[in-house]
Amino acid sequence: MQCGLKGCRQRHNHGYWVVTEDGIETNIGGDCGASFFPEFEAQRDDYTERRAREEAIERFNELRLGSHKIENSIRQIMLYAADGMDWVKKGRAALQDVVGQESFRKLEFLQRRGLIEVIVERERSDAEVDQLWEMNGRRRSKEQYCIEQRVAGSLANAHWTYYDYRQELVKGVLDHLVKLRDKDPQVLSTSTIQRSVRPLSGWQAKVTEAQSMAEQCREFFSDRNLEMLALWVKDAASKRRLQEFMQRGARDRLLKLSAEQLAA
Repeated sequence: MQCGLKGCRQRHNHGYWVVTEDGIETNIGGDCGASFFPEFEAQRDDYTERRAREEAIERFNELRLGSHKIENSIRQIMLYAADGMDWVKKGRAALQDVVGQESFRKLEFLQRRGLIEVIVERERSDAEVDQLWEMNGRRRSKEQYCIEQRVAGSLANAHWTYYDYRQELVKGVLDHLVKLRDKDPQVLSTSTIQRSVRPLSGWQAKVTEAQSMAEQCREFFSDRNLEMLALWVKDAASKRRLQEFMQRGARDRLLKLSAEQLAA
C-alpha cells in the first residue's frame, strides 16, 4: 500500500492506518512516520506491544479452554486406541523376536538416517567376470568383479520402532498444557505468556504423528515388506524365524488384534 503522506506515495514494507489530529484517516509508512512525527515511534512501539500481548493472551486462553480435549486425545493414544502406544509395543516385541536384537538395532540405526535400501547379491559367471575385467582395462583383480549387487527395493518406514510416545506427547505436550490451567494470563507478563504457549505451537502435528505410528507398524508387517525384510536380514537364524513367523500365522494374529481394536 502506498504511503498517504503528501510528497511520498511510495510503497512501504511496514505501514499503519492512522487518524490525524483533525480527524482524517489515512495510511502512512513506518519510515515516513518515524521521520516526520516525533511521537510516531513511541506510539508504534506501544501498539506493537499491546497487539503482541492481545495475541499471546488469546492463544493462551484458546489452549487452556481446549486443554481437556487435547489431553483426552493424547490419553486415548497412550492407553486405549488401536492406533496407540500399546499396539505399537506389541509390534516392536514381535519384530525383535523375529530378526533378533542385533538386526533390530541396526534397523533402528539406519532408519534414523533415512530410507533403508535392500541390497541383494548374486555371483557372476566366469564369462561375466572376464568380460567386466576386460572392459575395465584389467586394472582391478578379477575377484572384485565376482559379486554383483543391486537394489531390490526399500523397507517400509520404521520410525515406529523407536518413536517415544512419552517424550513426544507427555513431556512435549501434556506437561506444558497442564501448567496453563491454574494460571491467569492477565497477571502474567507478555514474555511469560509467550514462553508458556511456545512449546505447544505444534501440538496438532505431534498428535497426528503419534497416530501415524501404528499405521506405519501395520505397513511394516505387510506381505510385500516382509518379503523385503527377508532379503535384508543376512543371518540364517533370522531368515528362519521370519519364515516361521509368516507360516505359523503370528503376523496374522498380530494384525487381527489391531483390526479388533479398531472395531471396538
